[in-house]
Amino acid sequence: MSLPCRLQMLEKEVLHDLLQFLNLDDRIHLGATSRFFKQVIFDANAPWSGQSLLFPPNDNRISDSVATYFMKSIPRSFAVTKLQLVGLPLTDTAILGLLDRFAHALEHIELILSPHQLSNLCDHLEAFSYNLALLQSQNGIPHLFGEYANEVHEAKQRVATILEAKETTASDEYSLSRLLSRFGLPTELDDPPFERLAIANIRCQVQDSLIKSDRVRRSDLESMNMAVTRARSFVAYLAGHDVGWAINRASGCKIDFRQFKCEKCGSEYLAVDANGSPICTGACAIDLTMNRHVKRKSALDDTFALYEPDSKHHHSVPSSSSSSR
Repeated sequence: MSLPCRLQMLEKEVLHDLLQFLNLDDRIHLGATSRFFKQVIFDANAPWSGQSLLFPPNDNRISDSVATYFMKSIPRSFAVTKLQLVGLPLTDTAILGLLDRFAHALEHIELILSPHQLSNLCDHLEAFSYNLALLQSQNGIPHLFGEYANEVHEAKQRVATILEAKETTASDEYSLSRLLSRFGLPTELDDPPFERLAIANIRCQVQDSLIKSDRVRRSDLESMNMAVTRARSFVAYLAGHDVGWAINRASGCKIDFRQFKCEKCGSEYLAVDANGSPICTGACAIDLTMNRHVKRKSALDDTFALYEPDSKHHHSVPSSSSSSR
């Protein structure tokens, strides 16, 4: 009797326990061997409950089509509690699709994206946030990420007045709160999409070739810092935090944003290199950039290393923000 046949003789509960030791690639390959294993892996909650849907970091194989496969294969009701998107070639559309699929159960999310990816995603999170605020003020039914993704243009049109009133120089943590208050919109959502989110590690990933070159300008560093700050504000709002309070205050946001600071200048590490090592984009980096050299932290310190994501897999979404501009 072949090994697959022997495995099929095991109780499904035993197989579910064994699946906990397989990474995403192995689960896919096993599920492709027979209808039996496909049902065991994708038609039951147990193999995924409490697990992370973690894609391999910096893996160019993780495309939008891979993301779509998992969006269709894993039922929305399954408790995928951790999602990691690190250095993956995903579009905004794929990222929004993954968030739509798993946002309700997510407790931990890691977004390590290129400056361009994170900026585009911020534009979507911003429009989505204002749409939810508008619907709540009108006693409407809140939309999901997927509903927003299916009507991006219309959603942005509904909040065009708010988006146009945005202060282009306001990159601090209060800018979202100011706009919501200005238009009489709630600074706290009653039914947030990230209702269980507790940890959000959001960073810009910068290529080594750029950091080692003389092409990094002060404006590049400021743009990266702004993108991370904006993303945190929108994620906090979408997690039900009252953005009328500063998200970085100890008594404020319930979300742990994994904030670690540069020992030299005290600025927070808001960027990482391809290996996940933190890069200072604050005062000391700006000082060195003025001399055409960028300071780069050599390795993760012990505190930052406390968070090491498991090696697993992820997906992406097509960029609708660029087409709407």
